[in-house]
Amino acid sequence: MSEFINDKVIPPVMSFINTKPMQALKDGLLYSMPLMIVGSVFLLLQQFPIAAVGEF
Repeated sequence: MSEFINDKVIPPVMSFINTKPMQALKDGLLYSMPLMIVGSVFLLLQQFPIAAVGEF
């Protein structure tokens, strides 16, 4: 099974991933990921179920 995946599935998938539109999409998400993580942490802290943490 592993040999089938390595020989038949991985090469077409990699050729699709290496196209310019997919590279641009990957790079855009990679560069914006830190901002999304920081924003998510602040949103989680704002809606925290303990009132003292939410007021902080």
